[in-house]
Amino acid sequence: MDVAWKSGSAKILGEFRILTGDVEVEGMRFVWHDFKAADTFDWRALFNEDSLVVCLNLLGSARVPDWKEVPLLQENGLWICSGMGRNCTIERVGGQRHRYFAIEMRAEWLRQMVAAMPGALREPVKAFLAHDRRKPEFAAESMPESLRQLAGQMMNPPVGGTASGMWFRGKLLEALSYSLFEPEGMEFFCERTRRVARERASRVQEILLADIEHPPSLAELGRSVGCSPYYLSRIFRQETGITISQFLRKSRLEEAARLLSSGKANVTEAAMAVGYSSLSHFSKAFAGRFGCCPCVYGLHPE
Repeated sequence: MDVAWKSGSAKILGEFRILTGDVEVEGMRFVWHDFKAADTFDWRALFNEDSLVVCLNLLGSARVPDWKEVPLLQENGLWICSGMGRNCTIERVGGQRHRYFAIEMRAEWLRQMVAAMPGALREPVKAFLAHDRRKPEFAAESMPESLRQLAGQMMNPPVGGTASGMWFRGKLLEALSYSLFEPEGMEFFCERTRRVARERASRVQEILLADIEHPPSLAELGRSVGCSPYYLSRIFRQETGITISQFLRKSRLEEAARLLSSGKANVTEAAMAVGYSSLSHFSKAFAGRFGCCPCVYGLHPE
């Protein structure tokens, strides 16, 4: 049925249908949404803050403002989110048509469902069942073929009337069997993004340490690891806790200290070997890092 409702200041008009369940009474509900929103709005606000939501997204795009490096899939996407309270939003983009099936679950109901089921639960599900509400968990991936076929079946249910609730309850459990557990050999988009970020940061370190005297520029580093210089700077600091320039300076000074303590180079040679053209700049940076001038360090290494 077509209904009008609001999410914050956004007015939404479209179809909202509860296929089965009651989240307040039973601890779960299965809903269908088909609407067009004039303005961008907080989609997560349509659900309870203490619920886990599994969304089979067919049309419409969204974004998580706090996780700008994780764009959401526009269509045919499986989304799982938990812990999305007042401090985190999922913005459905205005001016688009949005169509999806959503399963909303309370922890008690979900725990009973998965208690006797073997298999590795996905990270947002594990965090949800562990009552970890310290931070939101979100995962997104292209919808597996099994769920695409299931969504197609649910668009044209073979039964109607009072029998439809029982039929959709069976489909709800089928959807959860495909979506709650970590599939063999499959990686969520956000998990892949984090892994690639770690690999890029590690690769940058390797490149810099390979030729510490003549390091490539930030733009060259970005091309080497396949991302923009701005994004590379951000994920490097996120993964290592320091900037690329700080890592380079730290690595240069540590290599200079190694050369000095081994007796393989004097102060000038050590400075030149690690890329310092100014002896005064090198001495100042070295003293800031090790608490003494390089000439003293060479005689009495720490």
